[in-house]
Amino acid sequence: MSRISKIFRATVFAASLVSLGGCALVDVASEPAPRFFTLTPPALQSMTSPVPAQLSVQAFTASAALETSRIVYQPSENEIKYYAGARWADQTPDMIRRLTIETLERSGAFAAVLGEGAPAKADYLLSGEIRRFAAMPATGNEKRIEVVLLTRLTEKGSGRILGTKLFSETVTSPDGRMDNVVGAYNAALGNVLSQLSAWTAAELKTAEPVG
Repeated sequence: MSRISKIFRATVFAASLVSLGGCALVDVASEPAPRFFTLTPPALQSMTSPVPAQLSVQAFTASAALETSRIVYQPSENEIKYYAGARWADQTPDMIRRLTIETLERSGAFAAVLGEGAPAKADYLLSGEIRRFAAMPATGNEKRIEVVLLTRLTEKGSGRILGTKLFSETVTSPDGRMDNVVGAYNAALGNVLSQLSAWTAAELKTAEPVG
């Protein structure tokens, strides 16, 4: 094969790659961008006499199906799907942990609320397991949002468990429109976090002071 023929074939091959790459970019750009949603912490009445303890909120654990920013829809107990074109603004466990920290801070019930890895020393650790965070079918067009969160309060120095509690809340969305579904998620999680905050403060008030 002559040198000119080799150059010609190489040029055609390179051009075909550029063409394919261009098509791929067009396909990606032509897809509609997903809508991103975030949830907000519940409104709480701040306490005037906080517990003299520093609380660290640990990473929340969850099943592989929830280790994502996709919004879960369960058409049945044994099937998990995700809403198309909609995402949480963060990974689900990270979002719930952040909202837990904000809720505990807003309550004013603690001397300090810390994130995991904060340089300040914590007296107690709050850990959690997300048991359920999903939309499910209900009556007619309604969707049932279920939030189930298991929490554990531990004394950091001794590892002594002060208490474990399961929080559960269900809120119904009038239909499957994404704005209404997210609103129901927000209400259900807000109720759970309000209960969690009150329980944590009560447990620490009755706990023996950290030595």
